[in-house]
Amino acid sequence: MENKENVSINENLDNTEVQSEPVLNKKSEGKFEVAIWKKIYLFLMGLGGLYLISFIASLILLLLMSKEEASLVANFVVYAVLFVALISVVIIDFPKFKHEFKNWKPYVAGIVCTVAIVAFEMLYTNIVNLFYEYGVNDNETAVRSIVEVYPIASIFILGIVGPICEELTYRVGLFGLVKKANVALAFVVTTLVFAFIHFNFLSKNIWDELVNLPCYLFSGVAFTFVYYKFGFVGSMTAHVANNLYAVLLQIILKSIQGTNA
Repeated sequence: MENKENVSINENLDNTEVQSEPVLNKKSEGKFEVAIWKKIYLFLMGLGGLYLISFIASLILLLLMSKEEASLVANFVVYAVLFVALISVVIIDFPKFKHEFKNWKPYVAGIVCTVAIVAFEMLYTNIVNLFYEYGVNDNETAVRSIVEVYPIASIFILGIVGPICEELTYRVGLFGLVKKANVALAFVVTTLVFAFIHFNFLSKNIWDELVNLPCYLFSGVAFTFVYYKFGFVGSMTAHVANNLYAVLLQIILKSIQGTNA
């Protein structure tokens, strides 16, 4: 009798062990988690390193070209160096969530997110223009200047490399860190930091900066939400699609203007 009970217990334990493995694997799917020190590095390098690399690059480029050209080219150099600095730390973690790249849901979520952002910006612009006709902020002015002079390079650097750097900085880095304390707080902090990084406090037209701010706030919330629900691939897709749309639209409009002229 005891032998039969022991056999039955052992069989149940064996079945539990066999069934537990896929459950654990399923729970770990879609989560791009890196060590805390890497999250700290991603955020500090992505934020502080951005300004440091920009400063050094500008000084070097000023020795080789005019001030106007240096300010434009510096953006490409900064994001290229930053991309290498960020990717080099997390590249070893990518195989752990390669399944996320094979899942169609993050890509769809990213595209839907981009459509929502574009729709919000159009609606917001039309409503605000009923009361006040405002222009683009300094960040958008700089982007348009770069795209106008270097259209092809802008597609790659501003449309793809830049967004990936920002997702690693603000979503994987900052959001990942603050989320440990509180998810709601992580949403607020990440959204505010992301929005104000595109805000020029020293702008000559601070009103245009303020009026454009809600669009960056909305984008920050949207990217963070997609990251929280669908992971890094989702927010990366959304950010890249959004930036590519803006860059390509600028190139097309400039081409049309050139044709009409």
